[in-house]
Amino acid sequence: MLRLVRVPGTAGPALARSEKSKAADELMRKEEEHRSLVTNLRAKADDQLRRKEEEHRTLILKLRTKAARLARMISWGFFGLITCILVVGPLAVGVLATPSGTGIGRWMGYIITGAVWLAGVLGLLWGGCVEQWRVNIETRVFRSLRKWLSVDEEAT
Repeated sequence: MLRLVRVPGTAGPALARSEKSKAADELMRKEEEHRSLVTNLRAKADDQLRRKEEEHRTLILKLRTKAARLARMISWGFFGLITCILVVGPLAVGVLATPSGTGIGRWMGYIITGAVWLAGVLGLLWGGCVEQWRVNIETRVFRSLRKWLSVDEEAT
């Protein structure tokens, strides 16, 4: 408690010097407590913010990984379908459409079917247009999934 005393030569009561210094010390102590409290709260808030940012980054990485995996699966499914059409189709057509009469006609049908089949397999495996289609589909699906999941603002 502060005690008011009358100081000679003044018009009214005033604080004694020792009490003024006690009050100043008390004020400084409280100010220091508040500073340390604010520092602690700020440190906790910074830690929490760092944790949230790390969780957000981890979530984005997981979503990107899942989007890439799904895009890859869809594109390989498309690739498999096209493979069946280009490889199995000519074989089936060649076997069904080969003339059954002479041996030369049958062998010619088999040779033509084999050539188409071989060209299809080589084109699929070593960079024909179907491989480029698969990569293009994978890229488009991945971008669409990223945009749909709002993983990137710059996904176009």
